[in-house]
Amino acid sequence: MADPRATYLTNIALIQQRATDRAITLNDLDPNRRNSRVAPLMVVERMKQTFQVQALSVDVETGTWIREDLSGTKPGTAFTISQTPELATLLIVHQNAFVTRVSGAALGGEYSISATAVTMGLTVNAGESLWALYRIA
Repeated sequence: MADPRATYLTNIALIQQRATDRAITLNDLDPNRRNSRVAPLMVVERMKQTFQVQALSVDVETGTWIREDLSGTKPGTAFTISQTPELATLLIVHQNAFVTRVSGAALGGEYSISATAVTMGLTVNAGESLWALYRIA
């Protein structure tokens, strides 16, 4: 019988090797089982997300910058910020990871905003950090 620790370490090494090309499937987590679900799907999905890079041109000499924790009930998905931001400057960080803004319904790793109301695509639990950095005119 195979050593479970060795199998686990082999699977982790395989995931790390394939993370660069983001061709990770659930079968990578346990090659001996076709329907393996031994790791949270959200972790695998975050590993497969593409990085979006876009130029941001902001005049930092004008306006007021605000850094604040989002207010709302945890666990939950509905939060608010204190003022209406300039959307081009808004950054939201959940658990030390940037969250992507979308215009429609937010999925895991995304958020949508309307005025000061922020809707997260995943549930933010008690004890998890959630903050925003943005500029107002």
